[in-house]
Amino acid sequence: MGAVAELFENALRFSGHGQPVVVTVRRMAREYRIEVLDLGAVMTATERGGVAAFAWFLRSRQVPQGLGLGLAIAKLVAAIAGEKVTLVEGNAGQGLQAVVESPLVGAS
Repeated sequence: MGAVAELFENALRFSGHGQPVVVTVRRMAREYRIEVLDLGAVMTATERGGVAAFAWFLRSRQVPQGLGLGLAIAKLVAAIAGEKVTLVEGNAGQGLQAVVESPLVGAS
């Protein structure tokens, strides 16, 4: 669950003080789906697609917080574990939703 922990920590860091971070876990037919939703700053589709180590986003909207590694680490850790991380716009155009898809062991 290293990827999920990294995504959760990242969501807390970029959410406003007192704003919720929502984590949802669902069992689908062949996978677990874990969603981490924050109501912080919105990333554009270009920014979501350009996640990489040391890539800071939102420069014009806020001061960088950290080294720009959080999302890149989460995606790498997930890939090593055979999982997939997808970043989408949050609900109603607010924040960011990170979705982790993890295959069920023994699912056919």
